[in-house]
Amino acid sequence: MEIARTSRSKGPQVQKKLLQDYRKLLTVTRKVVNQAKRYQEEIASGVKRAKDTEAEGRISVLKRRHGLNCCRYRGQAGMQRCVGLGVIADNLINIGRFLAVANSG
Repeated sequence: MEIARTSRSKGPQVQKKLLQDYRKLLTVTRKVVNQAKRYQEEIASGVKRAKDTEAEGRISVLKRRHGLNCCRYRGQAGMQRCVGLGVIADNLINIGRFLAVANSG
């Protein structure tokens, strides 16, 4: 605001120039702030998307490899037992695969 006050004595041309520069500065600042917000949102959603995809992949493997499409046990405890056994079975397969590679090399 000090610049605007001192420019009054220098004429309307200087005032117009200062006003144009100020508007340019505001638009650039808004663009930068909006880009930063968009970038943060994209990063956050990308991380969330990656976690969701990772979990979906693991669930898909459990369903395909160990028959977890339907649970043969009843109730919440039965569902936990079924999923737990499927996870243990998948872990055993992965451990066996790792040991086979380690022993062959």
